[in-house]
Amino acid sequence: MTSPPTLWKSGFSCPNCGVEAHQSWFNCYAANRAPSRSDIHKQQPSPASDAAFGMAPSVTLGTPSPNIHSQGNIPVQNISISKCYSCSEAAIWIGTRLIWPKFTPDIKPHIHMPAAIKADFVEACSILQLSPRGAAALVRVALEKLINHLVGEAVKPNDGIQTLVDRGMPERVQKMCDAVRIITNDSVHLGTINSNDDLASATKLFHLVNAIVDQTIGLDILADEIYGELPHDKIQFVEDRKRGAARKSAASVNTEK
Repeated sequence: MTSPPTLWKSGFSCPNCGVEAHQSWFNCYAANRAPSRSDIHKQQPSPASDAAFGMAPSVTLGTPSPNIHSQGNIPVQNISISKCYSCSEAAIWIGTRLIWPKFTPDIKPHIHMPAAIKADFVEACSILQLSPRGAAALVRVALEKLINHLVGEAVKPNDGIQTLVDRGMPERVQKMCDAVRIITNDSVHLGTINSNDDLASATKLFHLVNAIVDQTIGLDILADEIYGELPHDKIQFVEDRKRGAARKSAASVNTEK
């Protein structure tokens, strides 16, 4: 599991190159001077760079990413810069929010996630950087659909989780379901996941949903695949054993009556 970009953290998944790497941090200072003709020339955009990167016309030295060039003497408050040890590219932060480059976490939905749930999962991931709180709300929708899928009918999330527990769902899966349910509910109604600064907390929700799918749908599919590859006579023996056990159980119940 990679670490999402986080203000002042010494290492995370670089938003430029994607490598989990050490990050150096810099404060931002401005130089109080009039622009020279060469500065104006440097800042002229090219059609190619505009088309490729959709940037405003202030691309240093014609490159599509910011450069750490020199230091002025006027502190610029609330702006920070991180620099990746792996690719040496810079990222710009305002407050606690990463504003450059655009970062979409590489979180893939579980291979066995149902299509309707996957659509909400992917959409939530696409807005995670811009709005962790909005992403959490979509994860909530995905969880509700997943619970309905597992139960087999539309139910309230809390009731659905208990139904699955009554059917034998392991406690670890119940804990994951309730964790996502409570966190996403509180993030929407109480604002516990802030829309500006809690990317790491929101990211964990995606991994929890993937884990729930893996421990329910994924393991069922794996078990069926392996069981289905057994010789027919061996499967028949197991089925006979199960029927025999069911008859004994029924007989025991009748005797008690």
